[in-house]
Order: sequence, then C-alpha cells, then structure tokens
Amino acid sequence: YPMRYLIVDTANTFFRARHAAHRQADTWDRLGFAIHVTLGSVNKAWRGQRADHVVFCLEGRSWRKDYYEPYKKNRAVARAAQTEAEQEEDRLFWETFDALKTYLIEKTNCTVLRHDCLEADDLVAGWIQSHPADQHVIVSSDSDFHQLLANNVVQYNGITDELHTTKGIFDKKGAPVKDKKTKEAKTIPDPKWILFEKCMRGDPTDNIDRKSTRLN
Repeated sequence: YPMRYLIVDTANTFFRARHAAHRQADTWDRLGFAIHVTLGSVNKAWRGQRADHVVFCLEGRSWRKDYYEPYKKNRAVARAAQTEAEQEEDRLFWETFDALKTYLIEKTNCTVLRHDCLEADDLVAGWIQSHPADQHVIVSSDSDFHQLLANNVVQYNGITDELHTTKGIFDKKGAPVKDKKTKEAKTIPDPKWILFEKCMRGDPTDNIDRKSTRLN
C-alpha cells in the first residue's frame, strides 16, 4: 500500500522557530524553543497526518553557487554585520543543531539525508519525485514548497500550525485560514504558475534579481 512520508526541512524549521520565540527570550530560551518547535512539529504532523516514516533533510553546499555566484550572498553580508553577541548566539544554535542531527542519526530510525552539493529543498523534491505512488507531508515554513503541492503532497507549517494544500490553507482545527484584510479564505496559486513567477521575477530572499532570470 502507499506509504505516507513526513519530509522535514530540518534547518528551516529549527532556525525559523528561533525568530518565533518571545521578544524578551534570551539565547537559551530561544534554543529550547527551537528544539521544542522542531520536534513538536514533527510529532504533531506525524499524528495528524498518520505518517509511516520520517525523513529529515539537511543542508549541503548548493550547486547553484557554481552557476550563479551571487546566490544567497546577501546572507553572508548579513552575517558579517552581526554583533559579537549575535555571532555567539549563531555559534550556539549551530552547535545545538549539530547535536540534534547526531541524535537523529544515532538514536532514531528516521531517514536522515544530506548531500555535499544539494540544499535540503533539493532533497525534499528528489524524495517526492522518487516516490510518485506515495503520499508526502513536507514539514517547513518555506512557501517555495508550494511549487510541489499536488494531490499526494501537502505541507505542514509548524511555526503557524497550518496545513497547506492545493485546496487551500487550513488551521489546526481544519478550518480555512482567512485573509485578515479581505476576510476571504486564503488560496494557493497553481504550482506551475508559482514556478513561472519565480523564474520571471527572481527571488530577492535568495539574492536573485529579475536580470539573472531573464530569458536570452
């Protein structure tokens, strides 16, 4: 019978939770909150979606940098501008993330994927493509994964506790999430349109502008 896989965008979930913590939380509070949200998101999605197996996807160096040198270079600039305290917090977060990774590999029966030349989202997409007859639940807050939504693919955002599907966005009670301005139920555009829009407009968050995506 078809398997139902829980595919976790691990670094995204862990580090986004850091920014969702209370403003007055200190570094250790944010570390604890990141671990709590990461494991809590997996646990909730596992139970809610009745998953059969968990796949944790980790980051490697992106192959995109070999073809487009400015790719995500804006993030390196932002890190260089950090204060000493912010750099120390970053170091502690990466140490904790590495400890979590080791725990998942050595103490669980989950599949843990990493490739030196691939990002986690490449691994997520590759897993889904390699298992077309199965059901997949992507655990991530990254809206780029809307491109992968299909009849057999949904996305659980553990930060907002929402389920994103081709039929719409739903809260923890299964009710449609409504836009605060229009009061209408939120919808997700056709995945093919999302991909086309990304190609034509670029993606400022990844330091890709319109000129670099323009067709020759």
